[in-house]
Formats: sequence, C-alpha cells, structure tokens
Amino acid sequence: MSFYAVIPAGGKGLRLGGIKKQFVKVGGKTILERVVETFLETSFFEKIIVCLPAENLNHSISSLHPSINVVAGGALRSYSVFNGVQALNLKDDDLVLIHDAARPLVSRELIERVLHALKKNEVVVPVVALADTIKEVEENKVIKTLDRSRLVGTQTPQGFQGHVLKKIYQKKEDLSDQITDEAFLAEKKGFAIYTVAGDNINLKITTEADLNQVVNQMEEKKVITKTGIGYDVHRLVDDRPLIIGGVTIPHKQGLLGHSDADILCHAISDALLGAAALGDLGQHFPDTDPKYKGVSSIQLLKAVLALVRNKGFDISHIDSVLIAEEPKMAPYREQMRTHIAKTLEVNENCISIKATTEEGLGFTGTKQGMACWAIATLVEKLL
Repeated sequence: MSFYAVIPAGGKGLRLGGIKKQFVKVGGKTILERVVETFLETSFFEKIIVCLPAENLNHSISSLHPSINVVAGGALRSYSVFNGVQALNLKDDDLVLIHDAARPLVSRELIERVLHALKKNEVVVPVVALADTIKEVEENKVIKTLDRSRLVGTQTPQGFQGHVLKKIYQKKEDLSDQITDEAFLAEKKGFAIYTVAGDNINLKITTEADLNQVVNQMEEKKVITKTGIGYDVHRLVDDRPLIIGGVTIPHKQGLLGHSDADILCHAISDALLGAAALGDLGQHFPDTDPKYKGVSSIQLLKAVLALVRNKGFDISHIDSVLIAEEPKMAPYREQMRTHIAKTLEVNENCISIKATTEEGLGFTGTKQGMACWAIATLVEKLL
C-alpha cells in the first residue's frame, strides 16, 4: 500500500479575470506552494502529482521536494485529474487523495482525517453543513425549497482507493465539464461514498472575493515563529584585517578564513538559515569554492536574506554576543548594528549586539581567536 496525492492546478483563471489563481502569492508564497507544503508536512505521501498548465511545466514547484512530480493538466479539471492519475502506477490497495490547488487553507488534520477513513472505505469526501436555505429555481422563479438537513457541501481532499480510480478513469472520453468532482464519477460507477467532517476554513478560491476572504483568514491565523542559533569561531593571525559586522576594526591581528572571516555575519547567517531550516552557511557558500575567496561576509548575509525570504519568512529579531579578549567592541557596536540592519533591511531596534570576554579562559581568553553566538527569530510572511 502506497499513499499518493494528486493536485489539479491546470486552471486558466477565467473566473479571476485571467489570473491563474494557483500562482497568486498570498503571504509571500503562491497558493499552490501553500497547498503542496501542507501535504509535504504530513510526511505520508510517496508521490505528489501536480497538474499544471502546459505553458507552466517548468514551474519551480517541483524543486520543493523529490516526491513532487509535475504533469500537464487539461482543458477541463477532470482531464487534469485523469492525467495525474495516469502518472501513477496504481495498485488496487493504494490510497490517493485528490485536492484542489485553489484551497490553500487545507489543514494537516483534515488530510489525516480523510486518509484514516480511507483505509476502511473505498471513497471518502469531507463535507460541511449548509448554512443557507437552499431553493430550486427555474427562470427566476422558486420551484421548491429543499430539505437542508439532508444536504451538505463537499470539499477536497477527496480520498480514493486505487482500484476505484483505476475504474473511473479508464477512458478520457467519459469525462466532461459536468463532472465537478471525482466523487461524482465514483457515484455514477456505483461506489459508496463515505463522508467525514470537513473544515469551514477550507475555502476554495474562484473569484476575487474568495481570494480576499482567504487573505483575511490568513491574517487571523496565529503567526508562525521560527528560531535558529548560529555559532562561528576563527583564529587570530598576523597580517589580516579584523572585520566584524562589516566594520574594519584597528587591531594588530585579524581573523583567518576563506572569506573575510567576519564572525558576527557568519553567526547571524547560520542562525537565519537554521530558523528557516535551510542548512548552514558552508552548505550554500562552501570554502572550497574559489569565488568565495576573500568575499565580504556582508554580501553573504545579503544572499542569506534572499534565501530566507524565498522560504516565506521575515526577520523579527536578532540577538548576538561576541566573545573576544581584545579589542574592546563597544566603540564599534552601533556601527555594526547599522551595517547589519541595513543589510537585512530591518530597523536597528531588531538587531542586538553584545560583547564579553572569557576572563582569560579558553582559546578566546588566551587571544588565540574570537567567537560569536547568534539567535535569529523569524516570522512567517502573511502579506
């Protein structure tokens, strides 16, 4: 048994004024990225098939994780799902979730709820109660009022055992624009549809009003905060400039390193990368690469900022402590703060730089080198 997900995202955005909603950025990430990341966070899925418009097949979504496979969508939603299902070598007992790319507020809990029920049922759909009175209308006249107690709204992700999808998606010719979800196809083929509780926040973006509502919901969500720690140490040697926080400090020795050996920038960079779960400085800028020989660490810090922002985070605060017996750092601290704040495009109040000695103890106390600790706090970008 394997778990798979199919995410149809081949729409042209006709009802959103020609804007492809799956690529609209909300809170620093596209709607599609938010959906895929939620599925990735569950760690359940062996493959995630994303169905994109033919002209967008080179989209960077596939770089998020090796499990993501991109296939061409179709003119109809059902065609996109067909292509996605065909990309899977399905076995009868495999479990597959199909989810609208236009529902970026899907929760891990809902995904898990559908999967859990799918282990015992052939088809599972999440549903929500209808709040409005439902009337059947013909030519602007009410024909009758329907019994709301027996009606529900269906959502995605919808779950299917492998043998069901293999049967309902045998022929593309059987599909049409009248098929608005996969459960309808399964129902037509005689499969029983089991329901689980949906989520009222799991909104689908179709119009501009829907998009605004999703943005408002995201603003109300608890801000996600991430914290990372960084540490750097370098040996003191003769005939090297001492550069800390982008400031050249007069001293008889400087720090040895492949770059300019700026321990403050290095520690802050590692803290930022750690908070964003992006590895470490050496991974992105290896000291074996000649192009980084003697490079300014302020430039590296600027590059780290771009990586963090691309991951969807803003910097909230940075605290750091320099450990050195000499020289005194106090005369240069404000200049360092200015350099770091300008590089990271934040207010100086977001940057804290402290300094201490180790009272003659250890390699810093004996003036063999200097060290720096840093802690970075990031917040998820919502706008």
